[in-house]
Amino acid sequence: MGHHPLAGKPADRSMVVNVPRLITACCSERPDPVIPTQRVAFGTPGHRGSALSQSFNEPIMQKAVQNQAKMWEAVRKVLA
Repeated sequence: MGHHPLAGKPADRSMVVNVPRLITACCSERPDPVIPTQRVAFGTPGHRGSALSQSFNEPIMQKAVQNQAKMWEAVRKVLA
């Protein structure tokens, strides 16, 4: 796999995310499942979405972590 053409170079301002805006959106915005672009979607290798487009937020992360914990608890019981 080759190197990305921007590797080792400063990021252009248009590529830099506004972290405070991202955190605020993640914690306060809620996706509307009626709007296709705001629906939560998972796939390989993981989640597809952004808090800035209301397709990913804190409750979704909490649910994903909760589900992973349940899965690993089940695995632990099987291996015990």
